[in-house]
Amino acid sequence: MSVQSAVQAVYRQEVARWLSAHGVKNPQVSILKIWRVDLEGDGVQEVLINAVRQHGAGGLPENVSPDAAAGDYSLLLVRRVVGKSVKTVSLVSEIYPKAKKFNAPSVHDLTAVLDLNGDGRLEIVVRGRYYEGDWVDVWEYHGGAWRVVLSAGCGV
Repeated sequence: MSVQSAVQAVYRQEVARWLSAHGVKNPQVSILKIWRVDLEGDGVQEVLINAVRQHGAGGLPENVSPDAAAGDYSLLLVRRVVGKSVKTVSLVSEIYPKAKKFNAPSVHDLTAVLDLNGDGRLEIVVRGRYYEGDWVDVWEYHGGAWRVVLSAGCGV
């Protein structure tokens, strides 16, 4: 795995494109992490993009507002080569084109990539948080799709 610069234009443009496609006008791109990693052990690296804009307390996973401002989001995108093209899919895509009061928006933080079940493929570990709770999800690629295979947490 290699940590990439969060200011690379190609990934900033992809996040802006994703947000615009989901109704955010003039998106403010805020990428927390970009990791390049071979998730499947096939010699082809995928790119994980973790982007968050949450108006409450700086948008960090530790400081989440109970409200969402217009343009707030929390994304975890996976970019992978499929055939001769690059495809982007979302593990997490919580987007607020319009402000919402007391809706408990979540913030997601890419935490780790590990082979937790010993199958030679890496699972993605994501920490989630809202203003009164915290959890961890383990994502696995299986049957052509990503799915949560383990989740634990607590909250009100």
